[in-house]
Amino acid sequence: MTVVRIDAKDVRRLDDLLVAVGKHDRAAFVELYRISITRIRGRIRRTVIDWVQTEDIAQDFYFEIWQTAYRFDPAQSPAIAWMLRLAHARAVDRVRRLETSKRRESGPADRSGEAARDLFAESDDRDDAAQRIHAGLPQLSVLQRQALRLVYLEGNTNATAAQTLGITSAAFKSRLRDGVVALRHLLTAV
Repeated sequence: MTVVRIDAKDVRRLDDLLVAVGKHDRAAFVELYRISITRIRGRIRRTVIDWVQTEDIAQDFYFEIWQTAYRFDPAQSPAIAWMLRLAHARAVDRVRRLETSKRRESGPADRSGEAARDLFAESDDRDDAAQRIHAGLPQLSVLQRQALRLVYLEGNTNATAAQTLGITSAAFKSRLRDGVVALRHLLTAV
């Protein structure tokens, strides 16, 4: 990986340029872009990897620089440090947004509530379903039964149930989902 160095002269120049951009000086913005774009792209690329996303984030980044440069204080940090922090934050925001979007498209990670409702929906008779569920519970692991009991019988939220068991919310959701899937498998096999 090639690291583009900005020499001391350019560091001082960037400080002056960013202050000028804060006053909406277009010529300063063009020069700021010319001096910094390689470093900014490099910082974004280390986070995002995808070239198209890198370019898109860089474009958004410079738009944001144009709008927020007035906030820059050269007494607090060099312009390049301020800009690299901002570029990294934009890249991280994009990765998080993309991950959230992927999760949303593939459906919620915790489909246990939906799956449990489906257990009842598959049966015309709730009493029959309740008997089958009751009969299937002993075949589940103790941890799965415990998770199902805390949420579906006692009415706890996933967060409260996880706290009760002293485990992370993610671990609890996984346990709950496994219990629902196992119970569904038992009920559909009957």
